[in-house]
Amino acid sequence: MNTVQESPWNAARLRAAQAWKVLATESIPLANAGGRALAADCPALCDLPTYATSAMDGFAVAGQGPWRIV
Repeated sequence: MNTVQESPWNAARLRAAQAWKVLATESIPLANAGGRALAADCPALCDLPTYATSAMDGFAVAGQGPWRIV
């Protein structure tokens, strides 16, 4: 018995992967687009934000855990 392939999680993932289908798309005026999903990329006209804003983008740990947040 291969427990990796026959696990409930992998069976659910396989079922989800096989159940999708491509939905129809349509072009509509932006004013009528409320509550809809965008079906294509919408590139920005300029870099946003226009300046570097990242003060911290992660965290680091050292030594043996468990660690305390201080």
